[in-house]
Amino acid sequence: GLVYGVNLAGSAIGCLAFAFALAPLGGPGSVLLASACAAAGGAAFAGGVLRVLGGVCAIGLAALIPMSGKVLPLDAAPGKPMAQSIALARAEGRDARIETTRWDPLCRIDVVNYGDDAAPKRIFQDGDAPTELLPANTAFDRLHFYSLPYFVQKAGRAARGVTAPPRVLAIGIGGGMDLLHAHWNGAKRVTGVEINGTTDSLMRNEYAAFSGRVYTMGGVEMVVGEGRS
Repeated sequence: GLVYGVNLAGSAIGCLAFAFALAPLGGPGSVLLASACAAAGGAAFAGGVLRVLGGVCAIGLAALIPMSGKVLPLDAAPGKPMAQSIALARAEGRDARIETTRWDPLCRIDVVNYGDDAAPKRIFQDGDAPTELLPANTAFDRLHFYSLPYFVQKAGRAARGVTAPPRVLAIGIGGGMDLLHAHWNGAKRVTGVEINGTTDSLMRNEYAAFSGRVYTMGGVEMVVGEGRS
């Protein structure tokens, strides 16, 4: 019972440690860390030459963590939308590439540049669920389908004689398309809910200037949380 209890406690600690290690080390780095811990554990229970060998393996694996992306590259599966969009862009002669990758316990976030630093980019979650990241100088496209709800609402409000600007709740913000279209269509107050804190951080920091600081525009309140709750 004692051995089994220690086993379960160690497994639980390992799961918790992985959640904290994933953001700073990434997926490949976390795998190497887990491997180094396994080698160190083996060395602790071995003897003689095996103990030395296990210790050397643990140190070697830990030393590889800073270069984990090259040691254990994790590319998106060919069937994933991210891989397909990059392949299509390259077939068209564009220098498409992943320019930013972040890992967290929820998913892996990638920002893809399609060969023009001033053109729209895309944010992918686990190589899927793409959202557009528009540059700050993007012009308002009134015929974009994101504007359809506002045309419908405007007609209904006009029929009721309502003139106050709409208040908007948008769930799943990604690169900020919902926020931009709410702003362009006259909304004075927009609450955006984004499930991934890493996306929120990227949009407030690394991509704030590129996007025209869409996450912090006047009248916008961003909340990190699960929309269904």
